[in-house]
Amino acid sequence: MRAARHARLDVLVARGGELERNYPFGLVLDLFGSILRDERDRDELLRGPADLARPLFETARAAHDEPASDPFPTLHGLFWLTVNAAERGPLVLIVDDAHWADDASLAYLHYLAQRIDQLAVVLVVAFRSGEAAASEGQPLMSSEAQRLRPAPLSVDAIAE
Repeated sequence: MRAARHARLDVLVARGGELERNYPFGLVLDLFGSILRDERDRDELLRGPADLARPLFETARAAHDEPASDPFPTLHGLFWLTVNAAERGPLVLIVDDAHWADDASLAYLHYLAQRIDQLAVVLVVAFRSGEAAASEGQPLMSSEAQRLRPAPLSVDAIAE
């Protein structure tokens, strides 16, 4: 992450959590929250088809609101939010603990992964092996994807 920021890439980070796993698009809200705080930025980034995702980021949205019965418009809007953010400069999206992410956020990551090839976007998603993801069977792979499986940490590495 430091290297990406040093290279002046925009880096957005989110982490799945057990408590948020039942909150639709909770991980997405965390991922994009930092760049949508300012009203002018929000209007710029949620222009065009990205406006379909605007309801997710409105402050009046109650935590108990049910997601729309058809998730496609929201997923499409989030994709275009990503496109708009990448137009500002190369973008790195980092998602940690995706095995605890909510289903709606995983659907967005899957939707993005299938269309990412033509974007100036790097998507890094970390799952803990041996744990079930919130949404089994949704591979986050594209034709450009690389799967890395680091070896377990040694005792010395854990201590460090």
